[in-house]
Amino acid sequence: MKIRLGSVFLLVLSTSLVVQAAKSKSVAAPSKKVEAQAVPKNSSTKGVATKGKGGKGLGPITPAAYNKQLKSFCYMNEATPHEILGKNKDERLPIASVSKVFTTLFTVLKNAEMPMGQFNQPANRAQINKKIIATSAYYTEISPGLFDVHIKGSNEPYFARDLMQYLISKLNVAGVRHINKLTFDENFKYLHESNIPFRVVKKIPGKRNQYFYMNPVSGKNDLNAPSPSFVIDELSEGLGSKEPEVLKKYEKNKSDYAKKDKKMVDSPVFRPAKIEFLASKDFVKSPNTKEETVTSPDLLRMIKYMNLNSNNHAADKFFQYSGGLSEFNNLFYRTLNFTESDLIFVNGSGQNANLNGTAHEYNEATCSAVVRTLHGLKKNLEIQKRNNLDNPTLKLEDALAVMGGDPRSTVAGKVYTNPTTANSVMAKSGTVGKAVTLAGMISAQTGNYFFYYNVEPNTPPRRVRSLDRWRNQEAMRCRGIISQNLQKFIAKVGGGKPITYVPIVVDGDGFDNEEETVVNNETEIRQVEPTSKAVTNMIASPAAPAIKPHSNSSKTISSLPVSAAASQIAP
Repeated sequence: MKIRLGSVFLLVLSTSLVVQAAKSKSVAAPSKKVEAQAVPKNSSTKGVATKGKGGKGLGPITPAAYNKQLKSFCYMNEATPHEILGKNKDERLPIASVSKVFTTLFTVLKNAEMPMGQFNQPANRAQINKKIIATSAYYTEISPGLFDVHIKGSNEPYFARDLMQYLISKLNVAGVRHINKLTFDENFKYLHESNIPFRVVKKIPGKRNQYFYMNPVSGKNDLNAPSPSFVIDELSEGLGSKEPEVLKKYEKNKSDYAKKDKKMVDSPVFRPAKIEFLASKDFVKSPNTKEETVTSPDLLRMIKYMNLNSNNHAADKFFQYSGGLSEFNNLFYRTLNFTESDLIFVNGSGQNANLNGTAHEYNEATCSAVVRTLHGLKKNLEIQKRNNLDNPTLKLEDALAVMGGDPRSTVAGKVYTNPTTANSVMAKSGTVGKAVTLAGMISAQTGNYFFYYNVEPNTPPRRVRSLDRWRNQEAMRCRGIISQNLQKFIAKVGGGKPITYVPIVVDGDGFDNEEETVVNNETEIRQVEPTSKAVTNMIASPAAPAIKPHSNSSKTISSLPVSAAASQIAP
């Protein structure tokens, strides 16, 4: 019998650690506290890049800028997780792409499974990094050599050209070379490329200089994007040509798969006569229907990819794959004991959701909620298993980018990566029109510290030569504020303690070095220089009552005695 790992740990430890936190109120405060520091009057941006895209720097960052624009800052010492200190730590504000920290924890908790009663045996720990997502093609022969094919999707975040080509190859090997009708369901989210920003898809018929765009990296796309019509456009592109768009780069992908001992046919055939959407509820298999399946990369590897370049499409697909908004709210509001005063989400990416142009909707959270979630994510990863059983513990850097360690990330630019932060900070950045944010963990000489900064950009002046350039410069200036404050905080906790870290090897084409900037209240990607046991009180508020099973809880979990479960997870 299997149960969900994250749920058991949350149930047990959010109960036991809330009690522990309550007892801590009578204990003397830690001898060394680190308060938010004011910036000295002579502070400037020396050593911190503040130049925007194509423009000059905005000059020194003054103390007034810190006081006005730093909307919130807080931190948690991992040694005293019941105590969160800082400025405006309980004010709910837009958090931009720091939302992906919440999405990451959501995905980890919903998709790690393990045998019950084996929690403290390393060889049997859950394998979140081995969890895979499957996409299946069902094929039915309707006449000799002619088939109907239906693709059952799974909201796989990175189902791009390479996986589609591998699926086509497997179908060809099975004899499916001539397709009458190709259908797919609402969970099949195919894109030729899933890491290319602002890619032109096709010109809008009858519209001058207007095009369809699908920006999977930083675009303001619908939570359920791409739509069925968009997928049809992707699959249909160039079908009448010698090399349809779906089959481009085939030889390269074939070579890459060969290195993984996966063979692909020499001359693939993909020429469906019709391509249509068919809802999953309407698909019916016949007695002679057969199946071919392809699987995604390891789940944790995809999570790391998502956080490296802040891929909005991937974040929203993880969000949907793990149950969507209702399951997210159920987890955070009911199981983890957050309230709407702590956070409100509309999607998994953090991009503002004014898709119809009439309103701005932002994911919002308090500073306290962010650091509690970071703490919970670290503890959940630590009870997972690596492929290498000699070193079974996963770490926060397996999910978040390392400053100075991951050159292909949104925190790799000179603003955030410097001698003070290099290999000592794991973080996720964020930028939307209302907020520039940074959250993560500092590996310091005096311990581990979870932190979060939220800076509000200034509003543009009435007259400005280039609004986009001004906003880019202002976003960089906000990052300068965060960077200076972060460096001073690291110094205050004794300096960084660099971790030993081997950067993740990016498969395929990889990512460019990127950093988020603001353009027209949206986020675009700009090239930047590279630079060289237990889950959560963690999550539960110290003042919160013990968590009780609710009506939607798993029967297995709700019937599990707390004392019995606690004995299984004792260190």
